[in-house]
Amino acid sequence: MLVAFAAIGILAGMTTPNQRSTKILLYQKALRRRLVFYFLAGAITLSAAPAIMRAEESADEQALWKLEHDYWHYVQENDLAAYSTLWHERFLGWPSVSPVPVHKDHITDWITSQTSKGLSLSLSISSRLQFRSRGTLR
Repeated sequence: MLVAFAAIGILAGMTTPNQRSTKILLYQKALRRRLVFYFLAGAITLSAAPAIMRAEESADEQALWKLEHDYWHYVQENDLAAYSTLWHERFLGWPSVSPVPVHKDHITDWITSQTSKGLSLSLSISSRLQFRSRGTLR
């Protein structure tokens, strides 16, 4: 009697080649569904990340990124007067196009050096880096 039960158990556990291929196909289908789900979940998470990060930005971060946006907008529009308003009256800096440091009255020289050649300047900011504020921005 024990032998009969053992034989039934062995037969019950055996599968035909057709059953094995069906199990493999079902496994592959389930795996594909899981992969598609994870891909879509990741894509949705990544697409929502910039909006979530902006919502978490401090007032200083938002102000800084507005200034950065304005900076490049004025450069692209070649609005030199508006561009100059971004700089402190006592500004002193050393642009790459100048052999010596310059004050605010020459801060637009790097723009005019390009636009006078017929070139236009543009930049697309695709991601925002984080920063830590240690004081006021202005």
